[in-house]
Amino acid sequence: MKRTIIFFLAFQLVVMWSMSCARQGGDHGFKVLQGYWGHLTTLEDTTASPMFLGHMEKGQPYKVCMGEYMKKKYPGIEEEIKAAINIWAYYIGREIPVEIVYANLPEATEDDNNQDLMKDYYSRCPRGIHLVFGESPFDDSAVGVTFTSYSYIPTSNSGRRITEFNRALFLRLPATGPHGEVLEDEDEGEQRVVWKSLSQAMGKSISAQEILEIMKKREQSLYTPGEDEFLTFGVIVHEFGHVWGLCDQYALSDNETNCDPKFATLNAQRHIILHDEATMARAGWVSELYLSDDDITGIRQLAGRKIFAHDWPAKESYNQIAVSPIVPVKGIGFAQVSKAHRERNVVNLQMVLNTAAPSRIKIRFYEKNYNSWIEMNDTVYDKPVSFKPLKMAVNLGRPYNIEKVEVTFVALSGEETLGDPVVITRSIE
Repeated sequence: MKRTIIFFLAFQLVVMWSMSCARQGGDHGFKVLQGYWGHLTTLEDTTASPMFLGHMEKGQPYKVCMGEYMKKKYPGIEEEIKAAINIWAYYIGREIPVEIVYANLPEATEDDNNQDLMKDYYSRCPRGIHLVFGESPFDDSAVGVTFTSYSYIPTSNSGRRITEFNRALFLRLPATGPHGEVLEDEDEGEQRVVWKSLSQAMGKSISAQEILEIMKKREQSLYTPGEDEFLTFGVIVHEFGHVWGLCDQYALSDNETNCDPKFATLNAQRHIILHDEATMARAGWVSELYLSDDDITGIRQLAGRKIFAHDWPAKESYNQIAVSPIVPVKGIGFAQVSKAHRERNVVNLQMVLNTAAPSRIKIRFYEKNYNSWIEMNDTVYDKPVSFKPLKMAVNLGRPYNIEKVEVTFVALSGEETLGDPVVITRSIE
């Protein structure tokens, strides 16, 4: 019998496929109750096989096949894959050897679909591959997806003994051309992405081991302030969370979930509750380079289940692995003035801002004729904010000959300043 399972960073579809995916974050008109962890419903259906990473035997390499084009477009992405698999493994006392195999795989186009692309990639990759990796167009708002097609023999206890499987992990086809140029938005309202690899975002090459050491410290975040920009690494970590067996920590379509109610956090009414700040939640422009406490609880609960391989360290051992406390951002996490454009007496500012505290924005303009600064009224936020973008139309009131703008971002603790202010000066266009 043949079955396919697809997991998107945000939705599940079961029609002889199983799918999980990552979606972009944002205010969607409802707030899911905050919770802790959960496992995919499909875990109970399948017997031990490397279709899920929890079934990997000690020392068994996990083999990933990817196109040369991914290596060229996103420097260091192979190191991200190794680290994404092994940060989950670290907290359960495991280490998975990862082998990256490169093949001459074609780049996806808007006319491709996930299932056919996976079949084509498997036909071009060597035998024995556990997962193919690349890009693909998506019909919905997902930014990443992992899905599986497998053959099985029914067992006496209504389970499935996996005889063969294929798995893919795809990032959403980006809105960039062959030379990295950002393309015009032809389909307004469609989810667009412009990817940056971890190495590109950090401005240097970085190994899987270095990434793991950063993640273990749990003190660093990265920001992708550009329009439609996403960090490849955050989505890859989320998707490999699915490959381990964890479910999405956000509500799917029709407020449903792909979490197994027998292996998830329930409220008093026995409804599944979710955690919207976990790695297994939605993707966004702020990427924490660490797993949340709830992510770690979820993977440790997973490792303790009977269905997983048990030649690895026992619960008593991996529960002793130190979990560093999260070092939260204090004050201004990120601030940027990306545009300053004048139209008559109005200056349109476009900014990006992420804070962990209340804040004040002070704006002033340099008047060239008078060689002096014109102070504007402050803007105050009484709670932490995350704006991408933050747009302000500042009315000068009269035709001053202004040359530049200075924006000062100040974090507040009551009436006191918290940390150093961020001061940015930009020429007026």
